[in-house]
Amino acid sequence: MQRRNASLHLLLHTAHLVEEALRDDFAAIGIQPRQARVLDTLERLGSVTQAEMARAHSVTAASMSTMIDRLADAGLVERRQHPQRRRDHIVSLTARGRDLLGAVDQVWQRCDERIESLIGKRQAKEYFATTRALRDGLGGEAPHRRAAKTAG
Repeated sequence: MQRRNASLHLLLHTAHLVEEALRDDFAAIGIQPRQARVLDTLERLGSVTQAEMARAHSVTAASMSTMIDRLADAGLVERRQHPQRRRDHIVSLTARGRDLLGAVDQVWQRCDERIESLIGKRQAKEYFATTRALRDGLGGEAPHRRAAKTAG
């Protein structure tokens, strides 16, 4: 009996290729795609706890801690102790992190434009809408929206 390839493999392979291209583009400005997402979230939310950032990005506290360490070492974010909850840390963008956001936006924009150039504007719009519906259907949401719901 001949095995049929699951359609999901195509989605996973495409996501891998897009992330590879993003990795190259973001390397030019000294960060990784997931770090760029963290900077975007901090721009939208302002100062939030590290735990809220981990929940917002659906990663473990340890993973977020490592990412925040790297961003802090690069001078893009700062971390300080929460004034009321000594075990919590508040994370916020530094001036250098805010300055980098323009370049981050350009990388995201170039990626969108690359997709549009490959499949056309109409199909790209449908693709993004379908992707959003799939993410939402699986219980996901944009990190800044998730964090805003759980902040406190």
